[in-house]
Amino acid sequence: MPKPQHAGENGPVVTTAAWPASQADVLGAHRRAGRRFQAAGVNSFVREQGSGPAVLCLHGMIGSSFLYRKVLDELAARGMRGMAFDLPGFGWPTAQLATTTAGPAWDGSALLRSTNST
Repeated sequence: MPKPQHAGENGPVVTTAAWPASQADVLGAHRRAGRRFQAAGVNSFVREQGSGPAVLCLHGMIGSSFLYRKVLDELAARGMRGMAFDLPGFGWPTAQLATTTAGPAWDGSALLRSTNST
């Protein structure tokens, strides 16, 4: 990490706290903010925030629940319960379902049932 740099006598001071967190820190915070769950025979990861009507955020191919971390903050601020989970084969799931067009829909409904959101 770069050493702190100081501006002139009356200028702003830049400290190491002003530097962005490392990728590992950001991903670690995301993981700690969520939890593992099992639904439809698949162990996966979900991050939930807020209370109220459930809003399920589904990522596409080449994505994960991480994409929705800032959206979940907004949903919670607007009185909703944001839920983002990792589809099998992406993010932090430990098993992969056979790839079918029904897979994501099945997983989404199983997630909602496992969190009592239906």
